[in-house]
Amino acid sequence: HYAPKILIVDDDEEQLKILTAQLESLECQIFFAQSGSEALEIVESHDFALFMLDIHMPEMDGYALAKKFKDVSSASHVPIIFMTAVDSKDFQFFKGYDLGAFDFLMKPFQKQIIQSKVKVFLELFQHQRSALRMVMLEKQKLELSKQKQDLEKSNRDLESFANVAAHDIKSPIHLVSSLVNIIKEDEESQLSESTEMAIDKMGESCERMITLVDSILEFASVGEKQLSRESFELEEVLSKVLEDLSLQIGSSKADVVIKELPPIEGCKELIGQTFQNLISNAIKYREETRDLKIVVECVASNRRGDVSIKISDNGTGMAREKLDLIFQPFKRLVSDSKAEGCGIGLATVRKIMDAHFGSVSVTSQMGEGTAFTLCFPKSSPQDNLRLEPRIPQTKDKALKFYRLAAELDPYEAVVIDESVNGFGCKIKGSGDVKIGDLLYLTDGRHFEVCWIHHEDNTDTTFGLKLMPPV
Repeated sequence: HYAPKILIVDDDEEQLKILTAQLESLECQIFFAQSGSEALEIVESHDFALFMLDIHMPEMDGYALAKKFKDVSSASHVPIIFMTAVDSKDFQFFKGYDLGAFDFLMKPFQKQIIQSKVKVFLELFQHQRSALRMVMLEKQKLELSKQKQDLEKSNRDLESFANVAAHDIKSPIHLVSSLVNIIKEDEESQLSESTEMAIDKMGESCERMITLVDSILEFASVGEKQLSRESFELEEVLSKVLEDLSLQIGSSKADVVIKELPPIEGCKELIGQTFQNLISNAIKYREETRDLKIVVECVASNRRGDVSIKISDNGTGMAREKLDLIFQPFKRLVSDSKAEGCGIGLATVRKIMDAHFGSVSVTSQMGEGTAFTLCFPKSSPQDNLRLEPRIPQTKDKALKFYRLAAELDPYEAVVIDESVNGFGCKIKGSGDVKIGDLLYLTDGRHFEVCWIHHEDNTDTTFGLKLMPPV
């Protein structure tokens, strides 16, 4: 698909066979035409790197065809090699150059001469295409940078508006809640039983509204908190979570078992919030007929280097067909009468895991319990960057990368790691790879170096992210 294309036009079928045999070893696609009209049809649907035109042809000679190509946008700037016999009367250098000729080939053809000339044009085409990719890529980067700045400004404005709106909403709710408490505490007021029940309902509704507003703000602020990253002991964070939930754990008589856990990297505050949401959910949806047990443990990961933590309970469980709904904001599987909540907790958990480029999955069975698994991807040794695009599977683990537009100093790299978060390569020696370098494969895919690690000055490993095609 990415190999450059050559169009050979000659009315002599034998000459076409000879040229095919002489050019088949080059990395290119060869197209044929035995007349000018046939050639014009072909160029309408292909982009070519080179035209090779026989000068002497019936109906439309090579010169006339070259002139026709000037009127086709995709063919007007394609270099031309004219082919002719040494003693041909139609051989006119100046006329050929005026029509866009870059070179001439004399019949009978010599394989070495043909290959060397054609190879020059193929390399020129590849360099031009790489340069065009670079220009397009820089343009995309500038556009993305502007979009990012606009989005950041929009997010700041939205966050400011949300805080102001939340304050304006909560103020009258607090006022109503205070007035309700005053009425309840007024010993002189004579209230009927139904009125007292209505006042209690008003107080509960005010508390739920305040909780809902706080939950929405918490959900919206996850994106800002993700910027702070550090390596920490997960067991310390869980100790703080259990301390904050001590009243709920005590009242439910829950047995929370924390097994040995590895250190992880991320935002300590957000990850602590994730475990607090999941453990409090397990307490909230416990099965009243048996003692609640919650287990937090490290489990095997699907990808090498990732850390997976499972939080399981023996609570009420959920129907399998409804599991896809629980991570959506404001989606609840039970009514408020069975368990209080606003449907934001699990949506916040997913958003936090997305912010860490991780994942959260759930398994559950009605009447038996639920298990959530949090997967935290591994980090690069030098950078916190996480990568979303995955490169296509490669048959050979050794790849040759070319630097920037000029295909010079190729890197013979070995792919050592592939995952949803990017992929890494290893080269011998210290190398001169730099973060931000653009490396190309011959098939047109290009990558940006996003992290580098040197191992005792003997090997260099670096991570690549796949850039979008241009």
